[in-house]
Amino acid sequence: MTAGSRRALLVAVLLVAPALAGSARAQERAAGEEPTAAELLELEAAARGERSAWDALVAFEVHGTLSANGRENEVRLLRDRAGRVRYERRFRGQLLVFVDDGERGWLRSGESESFEPLDAAAREQQLQSIDLMAPLPDSFRRHPRCERIADQEDRGGRRLAVLRLTPEHGLPLDLAIDPATGRAERAVLRYRDPEDGGTYEMQVFLLEDLPVDTGAGTIVLSGYQERDQGTSVTSWIPDRVELLETVDERELSAPVEAVPPRP
Repeated sequence: MTAGSRRALLVAVLLVAPALAGSARAQERAAGEEPTAAELLELEAAARGERSAWDALVAFEVHGTLSANGRENEVRLLRDRAGRVRYERRFRGQLLVFVDDGERGWLRSGESESFEPLDAAAREQQLQSIDLMAPLPDSFRRHPRCERIADQEDRGGRRLAVLRLTPEHGLPLDLAIDPATGRAERAVLRYRDPEDGGTYEMQVFLLEDLPVDTGAGTIVLSGYQERDQGTSVTSWIPDRVELLETVDERELSAPVEAVPPRP
C-alpha cells in the first residue's frame, strides 16, 4: 500500500472523556420521559461521532496493545465501512488472526498455519469483541432484538440504562449507556467454553476516549478493561489510528489462506 493511500493520524489518548451532545431527539425529550431502547442506541451511535465523519470513511486501521495478566500483545485491527474485519494479535512470535467478510468468519490460532471456518455462534462471539474495540455507528443496532432490562448506578452516582442485545446466533451482549451523554460505559460479554460447554461472563469497563479527526468530522473509539468472574484482567489500549483510502481486498475476503501474515 502506497503512502498516498493512507493518512496516518497519531492521536493521544485523552484522560478525560469529552462531554458529547446527544441527538436532537434526546435534547427535546420532555423532563422525566425515559428513552426507549432504540433511542438509547441512537444516542450511543451519536456519541461516537458525526454521521458525516463515519460516512466519509473507506476503512480504518487501529494499532494498540492488549494486555492480559502482565503479558502484552501487539494488535492490528482493520475494519472497513461495510463492517468487514481483519484482526491480528501477535505475542512472542505467534500470530492469531480473525477475518470476517461480512457473512462468514475464519480464525487462525497462534500455533496453526491454516484458517478454520467459524460457526455462526463462534463468529458472533468474535464480532462482539471487535464491536467494543472498534465499533461502527450501526455495530450495536445490527442485533435483531434489543430491550432495556435494568438501570444501574456507577461509582460516581450516574444512572446507566442497561440494554440487552440478542443476536440471531450466539449469546446476548449487555450494554450500559449513560442517557445524559449517550456514551457506553460498561458491557457484559458472554463466552461459551468449547471444552466444558459452560457459559462465562466478562465485565467490560470502557476507558478513555480516542477521538480521531477524519477531515469530515470526528469519530470516537475507546479503550477498555475486561474482568472475568475470577481475578483475570485484560486491557485494550488503542494508541494509533490510520485512515485508509483503499484496502487490500485479500485481507478482508476469502480465501483467507492466500493472505500472507504481515512481518
